[in-house]
Amino acid sequence: MSKEQNNAVVTRSFNVSGGSLPDKYSIRVTVDIDYSGVDTETLRGWATADRVIALQRVLRATSPEYLEKLDNPLKIHATQCGSKIVTPEQRIEELVKTGIPREAAELMVRDPQKFEQMFAKIKKG
Repeated sequence: MSKEQNNAVVTRSFNVSGGSLPDKYSIRVTVDIDYSGVDTETLRGWATADRVIALQRVLRATSPEYLEKLDNPLKIHATQCGSKIVTPEQRIEELVKTGIPREAAELMVRDPQKFEQMFAKIKKG
């Protein structure tokens, strides 16, 4: 992983309430978080922690049976961590329902790079 240094300040605003604060008390806090000197590997670790929390929220709404059938390791894009998980089998079925042959759908889901290579050859003629 890259050890390049980041020299960015990020400004965020958020509400603070609950915990040991008085009932119905809320205050808006704006903060400038300075990331200078923090390497990319560390930033990715922090970002991953946020994605894990988002994914846990989604998974808590499922069942033990669903969780036990998930791929291990589960492969998911970071942008999908807060969304309902669609299993590879469910995705294949969705593609088949749109008219894509099952073999192509399985390749699209299970080996997208190989599918892209094959599709590129087809497009060339």
